Amino acid sequence: QCRVMALKGEKVNINESLNENEKCRLQELMDRYSVCFAENLKEIGKCGVIEMDIKINSDKPIARKPYNIPIPKRRTVDNIINELLENEIIRPSESLYASPIVLVPKQNGEDRLCVDYRELNSITEKQPWLMATVEGVLHIIW
Repeated sequence: QCRVMALKGEKVNINESLNENEKCRLQELMDRYSVCFAENLKEIGKCGVIEMDIKINSDKPIARKPYNIPIPKRRTVDNIINELLENEIIRPSESLYASPIVLVPKQNGEDRLCVDYRELNSITEKQPWLMATVEGVLHIIW
């Protein structure tokens, strides 16, 4: 096991419990699959193959009131939302559904924008299949 702590260009900080051979193999693997890693939102990429379809078991739209965002954090929220819009990760919507956002602090001191979908999740039909795990996907690839 290893944990990639940072990825900046070619420099990678990895768990010190790996021996030199394992570190070298990990670096080679990361170099080989470098297209799988993104350092910013512009590099993430998008999938246009299929449109997500969430089946719900209620006709009543879920529309929660926004949570109160502290005034000093509102600029942070605006910046995050603008960056997501610019990179086409999100788009404007006039849906009857609305879920509140919240800022969650990251370990590095930055803020992560999260959406509280708990109420929507409560009316979402559960799918009869399991989601793929990283281990399962890697097993298929290798």
